[in-house]
Amino acid sequence: MIGMKNMSSPAKPRGRPRGFNRDAALSAAMHQFWLHGYEATSLNDLSRAMALNPPSIYGAFGDKKTLFEQAVDAYQIGPGCFAARALTEESVTRKAIERLLMDAAANFTSGKNPPGCMVVLSALNCTDEAADVRDALVQRRQQSARMIEERFKAARKSGEISANTDVTALANVFVTIFQGLSIRARDGATRKELEAVVQQAMKLWPEGNPA
Repeated sequence: MIGMKNMSSPAKPRGRPRGFNRDAALSAAMHQFWLHGYEATSLNDLSRAMALNPPSIYGAFGDKKTLFEQAVDAYQIGPGCFAARALTEESVTRKAIERLLMDAAANFTSGKNPPGCMVVLSALNCTDEAADVRDALVQRRQQSARMIEERFKAARKSGEISANTDVTALANVFVTIFQGLSIRARDGATRKELEAVVQQAMKLWPEGNPA
């Protein structure tokens, strides 16, 4: 009959393998992209790391770009969540920024994950074919910069820093330091070395009336 399967020759099963752990597979993809970058990470690299064949990857996560987006999301709610937590959990802006940078020094060099920040490093050098991937990460970095600037605006309003402080320029200074820590970590800098950078950076803090 039409549509009846040949019982003597069962079709090869397709899709995700039995026992598939989506979170573990996504974490493996995240580490590949984080370490090697978006374009340098091949489908074969992902297949080996995720223990999934290409059809299973497509079935579970979509194409490479979609998988990358999900991997970046996983980074920001996982290993990279320290940044948002520092900016939202500390009531005093100076403490928030110092915690942000000190936590970056610790996380970027922990040895548990690839060094540096995935959002900073994984799509810096992309061809025109991956310009949308690069631009998506630029937008994420800009969003983080806006969060830092908003903290400085609040600090200026409260008197924690002086009223004539250029908060946009100040935010750009500390964003640049944060991103620089990521690059230095990828180049092999130690946590101690990065913490020394943070200590020097905090000397740039503008005068005001701390809360």
